[in-house]
Amino acid sequence: MNFSIYPENKIKIYKDKILKHFSNLEFSENNNNIDLIFVFGGDGTFLKVLKKYYNQSIKLVLINEGKIGFISSIDINELFKINLKQNDLFKKFYLLKIISNNKHYVAINEIIIESKKITKCSSIINNKELIKNYSSKWLFINYIGTTGLARSYRYPIIFRNNPSFIFDILDCPQYYYNKNINQPILFQKNDVVKLEYETNQLFSLKCDNIFYENKFKEFFIKQIKSKASILNIDNFDRFINKMKKLI
Repeated sequence: MNFSIYPENKIKIYKDKILKHFSNLEFSENNNNIDLIFVFGGDGTFLKVLKKYYNQSIKLVLINEGKIGFISSIDINELFKINLKQNDLFKKFYLLKIISNNKHYVAINEIIIESKKITKCSSIINNKELIKNYSSKWLFINYIGTTGLARSYRYPIIFRNNPSFIFDILDCPQYYYNKNINQPILFQKNDVVKLEYETNQLFSLKCDNIFYENKFKEFFIKQIKSKASILNIDNFDRFINKMKKLI
């Protein structure tokens, strides 16, 4: 099994240790035909790698070197106790996919759609109109969650092994028509949300930490399953304790 290490400045530190503990692995110098990648860093590093490889049949081992370890809290000492031959330890994950103007964008954590002014919008869920509202910001949070927004808006941090996603309307006047909502809406993995706007205007679209800006008339948002898989160790309790210290 061929493996690589990301980022490159970690190769010198961890290459020999990994080869020593995992005798069935061979290090790939040129990143060709990689079966597995060891990723060292924080959530920002993980997001870059997950977005790059989500559509490839590859295994990803995320080792936390950041403060929180939101997506993965595996540390280097735990890594060397793991049997990487156990395929059931690796699990595929879901991403949020947004489609507009025949362009596709993906997000691991969240999608934020923001207009330059208060805009009339219809929210259509599985071809059925749910609400109409005036707002300037619409938010979608994936089941993996998001550290900053989860703490700011008091949403669930993670839906453990339950691929759901949250839809919420932010920065809106205190009135709705048609139907009234006053809390986030939770959707399941097969649901499709369509946002349809009255006018074709300039919006900013943020997928995780990447911004796009263009004129859009409508957005379709749904979840898609990755081809890549992540080493999944349930360190949920440890993560919660870390979060409590930060609050």
